[in-house]
Amino acid sequence: ALDSGARAAGFKSRKEAGMMEEQGFIFVSSANSTTAFHTDNEQNLFVQLRGRKYFHAFENDARDVVSDVDLESYPGKHRNHPYEESMEDRAIVYELASGDGIFLPYIWPHWVKVGDDVSISMAINWKTPAIVRNNKLLFANGILRRMRMPQSPPGTYHMWDNIKVFGYTFSRAMIEPLR
Repeated sequence: ALDSGARAAGFKSRKEAGMMEEQGFIFVSSANSTTAFHTDNEQNLFVQLRGRKYFHAFENDARDVVSDVDLESYPGKHRNHPYEESMEDRAIVYELASGDGIFLPYIWPHWVKVGDDVSISMAINWKTPAIVRNNKLLFANGILRRMRMPQSPPGTYHMWDNIKVFGYTFSRAMIEPLR
């Protein structure tokens, strides 16, 4: 599926398209259940296999929907975000039936409602080097903010971003062998 997607985007291969850390998930969901409002830290090709799902998605530059601070991560922080019903008028709602699919871009906030029957769906996720770098920045910002050090969103100060990415990468290189 990812090879086909890369070719459709004009690349010869997934590798040339920068796709990495590919993963696949199968979701079996009860009728009328919901998935909380959250963001995913990767690209997502989502396919509905059985039943219906209603995807409520919000554009990822809507920082009044999910703030830069809410996008930050650190150990133990959940990826769910505060949701207010008043935001729903800004949602793009996709009704997915068996055989339908959508592409959900990186950090697009969304929540999902299952229809009146059991649902089976599949998500194929991947990251790019730019996403991996931004995730490192979001993690570094989250850790530094927990240390009471205010942080600017990624891309505000490129030099500081580079320092934080280096610090994250160096720290992980030191910690991983201990795991």
